[in-house]
Formats: sequence, C-alpha cells, structure tokens
Amino acid sequence: MEIYLQATGAYGRPKSQQKAIILHYAGPQDIKVSDQFTYQEGEDEGDPETLLKKLHDYCNPRDNEVLETFRFLKLPICSPFETYLTKLKSQANKCNFKEPDRMIRDKIVFSSDRKVQDKFLACPELSLKRTIEICRAFEQSTTSVEEIRAETQAQVDKMERTTQKSTATPLECRFCGRHHAFNKTACPAWGQTCKRCGERYHFARKCNRVKGSTLVHKASGYEPEWLNTINALKSTRDRLTAEFVVNGQRVKFQLDTGADVNIICKRFVKRCQAVETTQTLRMWNMTEQKPEGVADLPMTNPKTGKTTVVKFVVVGNNFQCLLGLITCQELDLITLNDNNFVSQVQSTNDNIGDLGEAKLTIDASKSPVVSACRNIPFAYRDKVKKELDVLVKRKILVPVEEPTDWVSQMAIVQKKTEICESV
Repeated sequence: MEIYLQATGAYGRPKSQQKAIILHYAGPQDIKVSDQFTYQEGEDEGDPETLLKKLHDYCNPRDNEVLETFRFLKLPICSPFETYLTKLKSQANKCNFKEPDRMIRDKIVFSSDRKVQDKFLACPELSLKRTIEICRAFEQSTTSVEEIRAETQAQVDKMERTTQKSTATPLECRFCGRHHAFNKTACPAWGQTCKRCGERYHFARKCNRVKGSTLVHKASGYEPEWLNTINALKSTRDRLTAEFVVNGQRVKFQLDTGADVNIICKRFVKRCQAVETTQTLRMWNMTEQKPEGVADLPMTNPKTGKTTVVKFVVVGNNFQCLLGLITCQELDLITLNDNNFVSQVQSTNDNIGDLGEAKLTIDASKSPVVSACRNIPFAYRDKVKKELDVLVKRKILVPVEEPTDWVSQMAIVQKKTEICESV
C-alpha cells in the first residue's frame, strides 16, 4: 500500500484523501474493521499512517518466535538456490535471531547435499557470504555438467542408432535377445506373450519384470499386510481389471481379492501428492524395497462419474496398479456371497475329544515333584478366573481340592488374539 501511495503521488494529497484511498483499495471488510478502531489520546484519527499501523496490528496481533523458529528449521531446501536463500532470510527476520547470519549459514550447511557439505567443512573460516558463494558455484557447475552429459548422451545414442542400421551384425535386441534389423516388425517378440510375466512384446529371456509381485506393506502396527499379485493367467485380457481416472489420466487397475492394500505406479502421482513413509515393501523372494511413499488420491469412475478418495502405496513404474479387496467392495466392484462358502468354522459341540480313549502309564521310579505356584498379576486375575471357569464348563479341566502327589505350575501368557491363555 505504501508503494502504491508513493507511485501514484498520493502522499502529496490531503490526509483525508490518502485515508480514503487506503480504505477503498483495502475493501469492504477492512472498512468495517476500521470503524471499530479506538484511538488513544494523542492519536490522529485522520492520519493515514496511524490507520496503516492499526491495520497492521489487527492482521498481526502477535508474533510467536518459537513457532517461527520451528518453521525456519523445517524449511525444506529447494531449487534454484536464490529462491531458497530468499525464503531463509525472510523467515529469519520473523525469528528475532541475535546472530541471523550464523543461523542462516548453519541451516544451509545442514540442508545441503553431502558433496556441498564436504566443501563447506573444508573451508577454515566459513561465513555466510562464503557459504552463498559455494552454493551458487555448485549449482552452476551441476547445471553445466548435466547439460554436457545430456548432449553427450544424445550424440552417443545417435551414433548407436546409426551403427545399428549400417552394420551387418545388429546389436542384441532388448525384447527378444536376438540380432535383427532395427525395426519392431522384424523382432520375433513383436505381438508375442511373455511366459514369465504374461505381458506382451517380449520373451521370457529378456523379461525384467517380477513374476508374482508379492509385497508386504507394514502398516502402523506390527502385523504385515499381504499384497499378492499372481500373474498366472495367459494374457492380460483374462485378468479382472477396471479403469479409473486419477489426476486426469486413465489408469487400469487389477482387482485383487487377495490384497490388503492398494498400489499405484509413481508416474500417475504428482510430486506434491506423495508423502514419505518409513514402511518397507518385501518382495516374494524376501528382498526388500522401499516404496516411493503413500498418497490419498481422488479416483473417478468414468462410467458412473462417482469420485472416491483412496489411499495408495506408491511404487515404481514396473509394477501393476492394484485395488485391494476392501476398496473393491467399497466401490461395489466385487460382491462376496458369504452364504455360498465357509468363511469361518465355529464348533458348537462342548464335548472335547472324538478320537477315543488312551491310557497313560506313570514311571513309578520317578519321585513326584510339587512345584510352587506362581503369582498371577492382579490385572489378570479376573480374566484367568473367567478362562478357568470356561475350561471347567467344557470339561477340559476338573477342579481338585485335596492334595496330590504331583503339582505343576500354571503360567499366564498374554496373546495378541486372545485375552490370556493358561499353560
């Protein structure tokens, strides 16, 4: 506002006119706010500088130095470096550091790449000015090297294509593993189906895809969630698939009733949508792979027009996009008829044992052993009593009140799936 008043020459006009210009461009909401301002003794109500000060105080009631320092420390590094430096200086001004140059220098050093950090630590007296010079030089050299490498690689690729066309012995084809003319129609694998992964246009000998991409996605708990992708069908046409629109792109998902999670290739996910994760994916052959992240993405059914937000695990582009069982049911893609199969076996018979009777012989030469009873934690006593009553009711245990020659200890074990188990 001050720049606008200076540029238009409004400072030379009467104060009342300057105040009217400020309120006009501030808008109706600020006009209502300014009507509620109270002016102390000695403050000029018609002074535009007083009005700007009160508007500033209203929009910035107080500064939280702790919060601003937290934002300064968490500020992510970005490219180009000048943009990152501007953000650091702007945020440092809000923190009221006693040594802002030192704080900015340390933040740059801690956030930089390892190669740049080596240069920082090699400098005996590292100031903020020297730190900025090193970052600018490194960024410029990196950009130049990438440009040179890209040009060199383009020339190498061009030479390889020229050599492949001109030589009598072509290079080995990466789709069939044979030598033929540089033409897709001349490739024996063109139109064929891979016997290893089921995909088309390559042979099994040159297949770099993972057969049966089985992943283990570690959720927030300790139990893993299994994601089983079995490529046992003859072709992709035999698979149960569905197309949805994600980020403006049509994505074909395989419907996998054996999957507990959903996965999507990273080429369909924007960089700002994926969130880093510490979870680990474990392949079917027990090799581990770190996923690209997780993302909650809106997914639209082009047939019904319905949009649903689905949580995905983002993986590499060499995997098949999958929808798990729970998501397939929520989207009404798959219906389970529980009445047609046995989902859980429950026994209604209280009698235990149906294999007959057995007689056990005790070695009389062994001396009886009476073990001392173990203390049961107070928090488990009611649960243990309830479990013992159930075992007595089912005639698995029989209460004994008189002394016996043999006495064994009872240990209480807390389990994940049961309240407790008596051993």
